[in-house]
Amino acid sequence: IPADSMVRYFIAVAKEIAPLPAFLYNIPSNAKNDVTPSIVQRVVAEAPNVIGIKDTSKDMDRFEAYISTMGPDFRSIVGADSLFFPSLTVEFADENIITPVTRMAAGREIKII
Repeated sequence: IPADSMVRYFIAVAKEIAPLPAFLYNIPSNAKNDVTPSIVQRVVAEAPNVIGIKDTSKDMDRFEAYISTMGPDFRSIVGADSLFFPSLTVEFADENIITPVTRMAAGREIKII
């Protein structure tokens, strides 16, 4: 799907549910599309109720780019277990980790954090 089409779709959905908050979900391995930081910027500019993104791309540079592009008030959430420990080194990331393991072993991971 072209980036412009994704942007239009995300904006339309977000506006439809406004004022409720919305999250984008980047899962390129399943969706075969990649929600880049520039796409997120374009969507948020038109739909400010989009307050975050869960990213399962397993790309640490991508996760850091969401944070640096969108700022600390935008929730950039790690969705890949393989990025749990690396994501702890990123400023503002300590609250933004939701992976399959964190849902199953939350108590243990809270002790780590």
